[in-house]
Amino acid sequence: MLCALVLCWILLLKRTRRLGYPTGPVLVLLVLGLPVGAFGGFWFNRLIPFLFGLKGLEANGLTVIGSIVCAIAFSAAYIKYVLKTPALPLLDAAAFTLPLSIGIGRFGCLLNGCCFGAIAPDWFRTTIWRALAIPVRLYLPDSFAGQTLKNTLPGDTLLWNLPLMLMLHELGVLVVAEYLYRNRERWGLLPGTVLAAAVAQEAGGRFFLEFLRWDEHVGSSAFNAWQLSVGAICLASVALLSDRLVRRSRPI
Repeated sequence: MLCALVLCWILLLKRTRRLGYPTGPVLVLLVLGLPVGAFGGFWFNRLIPFLFGLKGLEANGLTVIGSIVCAIAFSAAYIKYVLKTPALPLLDAAAFTLPLSIGIGRFGCLLNGCCFGAIAPDWFRTTIWRALAIPVRLYLPDSFAGQTLKNTLPGDTLLWNLPLMLMLHELGVLVVAEYLYRNRERWGLLPGTVLAAAVAQEAGGRFFLEFLRWDEHVGSSAFNAWQLSVGAICLASVALLSDRLVRRSRPI
């Protein structure tokens, strides 16, 4: 995550400098965003299991959702009241950092053995889709997956390689976000469109990939707690995106 953080900071500072934003205050925003994101991730991991009556899920380390929500909210307030400039144009410029940082961070999930998938179809062994699955035996005994699955599944059981699939998903979000941003003026996109599209794609894709996670479902539903949470974020971002597109299409 440190490499992802440094890379995103460098790229964003270069972009904001080209756009005419003061480097010092933007750097302060990035530095302050660290504890804000950590705070959001910490409390989100405890709030969501509490709301859904689940136990033990705070150990999963699923901090991404809470970090994103708090970081975006804090950034919008900082840009408006400290930089004293509209928040949405700068948030659009920073939208690429969302998938880039998360995508790099998923390498850590893969190496750490967390965020692992449910059981994949056995016929994957003889197809090209084998690359999207991973046998249980490859997880180290002291990893989160190794501890969870110990004495539960045979070593040759295939699981969905969820971290890899999440990385590929983030790559798609990054491509779309940058394509929209680089064409925002030519297409007449209103401020906030790029951010809304990135969050909607991020949350929507994550919602469906969560079906492949090894995790506890809420009650008798087919959804886990994180899936329901990210689904709500997806709906909110789709509402913002729809607003931006509707306003753009109205005649002046």
